[in-house]
Amino acid sequence: MGKILLLLENGLLAQLYKTNLSVYLESQVDLCSSFSQFLGMNKLMNDYSLIVTHKNFDGINVVSEILNLQNEKRLLVPSIIVGESNNQNENVHFLPEYLNIQQLLGLSAKIMNITAQMMASLNVPDYYPIDIEFIYYLKKAPTSLYLYVEPDYVMFATKDSLVEEVAQELKEEGVEKFYIKANERLEIVGLITRSLMDELSKTTYLNPVFKTEIITNGFDHFMNNYVSKEASQSIVKLASDCSKMMNEVVNESPDLQSLFLMFKNNKDNFLYIHTMLSSYVASHILRNLPWGNESHVDKIIYVLFFHDIYLAPIYNKYPHLQNEELLKNSMELTRQEKHTLNNHARFAAELVAGLKKTPIGCDQLIRQHHGVNTGIGFAIELKEDLSPLAKVIIISENFVEYFLSKRGKNVNQPFDLAEAVQSLNEKFTTNSYRKIIEPLITLNI
Repeated sequence: MGKILLLLENGLLAQLYKTNLSVYLESQVDLCSSFSQFLGMNKLMNDYSLIVTHKNFDGINVVSEILNLQNEKRLLVPSIIVGESNNQNENVHFLPEYLNIQQLLGLSAKIMNITAQMMASLNVPDYYPIDIEFIYYLKKAPTSLYLYVEPDYVMFATKDSLVEEVAQELKEEGVEKFYIKANERLEIVGLITRSLMDELSKTTYLNPVFKTEIITNGFDHFMNNYVSKEASQSIVKLASDCSKMMNEVVNESPDLQSLFLMFKNNKDNFLYIHTMLSSYVASHILRNLPWGNESHVDKIIYVLFFHDIYLAPIYNKYPHLQNEELLKNSMELTRQEKHTLNNHARFAAELVAGLKKTPIGCDQLIRQHHGVNTGIGFAIELKEDLSPLAKVIIISENFVEYFLSKRGKNVNQPFDLAEAVQSLNEKFTTNSYRKIIEPLITLNI
């Protein structure tokens, strides 16, 4: 029903997209792994019915490149850019989420004018081909698997037999496809998709930049869909997976500046950037306090994912109000928004308290992250009876606000770490807070 070109670097994501687009839309799907290779195709790029890519591909901002090609009339093919939520134009369409396969399939079908009736009327052959590499994600054969040995289809694996070794041998012999009974194709593709999604959730092979893109989308998706304690378990799991991935990104970032620069091509999302940077700073503090340990790091990153979620709609509505101090003093907020602002810590604590498998004490830390025990309002003078972990969050967020105030206008502006630490010591004068500030002098900027 047409040809689709994928511009993707990540192999697993390319396989995830390819298997679904090829099977559900009955399309030939080709892969291009670099933007220079794509540009080198010249007029051949217009032989496709659709191009699917990510907003950051091959180290460049694809959005502007694709739009330029469209404006210059060099690219006449409709495109889908995944990981971006801008408004679409006639030939460039945007999808915000990387792993929402149903959304990708629906938009692709719409652009290519593929209807359900057309799919139902297809004359599908008795045996359906699938790329040999997908067999590795099946582990065991979910059904009988076949090879085409002219003029017949020959079974090489029965249901539940181990197939990884034989698949490797077949691949080495140059075999590119295996076959299944056509009436089983959607079930098998579903199994492959779930296996690929599981692999993607591990993310150990992904670079930190790509992880931040996945977390950003997960963060936005959670904020937009988690409206009650009855939200689907998949949404809750998404939040948990994102907090774990945040931990990975923090550990893999050599310094705060590197982490900050990962967002230069991302949409302007103060809340998310603030959360990620605060996670980095808090992790450093805890790993350099005598009583800190890795379980504390895990807990604080989990807390930071959730602690300001009720502020997300407000920040989205007022993107120019880039911190809570501006929010508190803004005359633009409605009465309901001011109520949400003053109670956001309490609301988030109550929400987290109702989630399964939430680490003990996270709801308390969320209530206390503005220096009060109730989660209502903002402390003028910080109390001593707060949890030590809550104090780590408070110091970390204050440090990040200072950092962003210096980096906001010029990312290359020199940053005086000693001056930042002195500023915190002037603001937090008691011994318990200053002990938490101490480790910051060795923070990698």
